[in-house]
Amino acid sequence: MSLQLKIRRKPQGEKFQRLHRARETAQSGAARAAERIGPAAQQARDVCAARISDARAWTAPQLERTAHYVEHDLGPRVGTLLHTTAVKVKPARPRNRRRMIAGALLAVGAMAGTVGALARRRGPMRDQAQDEAPAGAEATM
Repeated sequence: MSLQLKIRRKPQGEKFQRLHRARETAQSGAARAAERIGPAAQQARDVCAARISDARAWTAPQLERTAHYVEHDLGPRVGTLLHTTAVKVKPARPRNRRRMIAGALLAVGAMAGTVGALARRRGPMRDQAQDEAPAGAEATM
C-alpha cells in the first residue's frame, strides 16, 4: 500500500459525525429555503411571462412596418443603386484594332461598289440621252 493511501484514510469517530451532521443541516436548510422561495419564484415567473408577452405584442407591428418599408421603399432604391454601381464598375469593352480595320475596309469597299454601280448605270443612260438629243435637234431645225 502506498504512502498516499495510508494518509488518506476515512475520517473516523467524531470528525465523521460532525461532517454527517453538517451535510444533513445543509440539506434541510436548502429544503426550507426552497419552500420559502418557491411562491416568490412562481410569482416572478408569471410577471416575466406577462412582460415578455407585452414586449412581443409591441414588437410584432414594428417588425411588420419595417418589413413593408424594406420591401416597397428601400428595396427598389437599393436595387437601383446596385444597378447603377454595377454599370459604373463594369469595364469598358476593349477596342479590337483588327475589327476596326476590317470594318473600315468593308465600308470603303461598299462605297467603291456603290460608286461603280452608279457609274455603270449612268453610262448607258448618258449615251441614250446623247443619241436622242441630236435627232430631236435636227428635226426642229
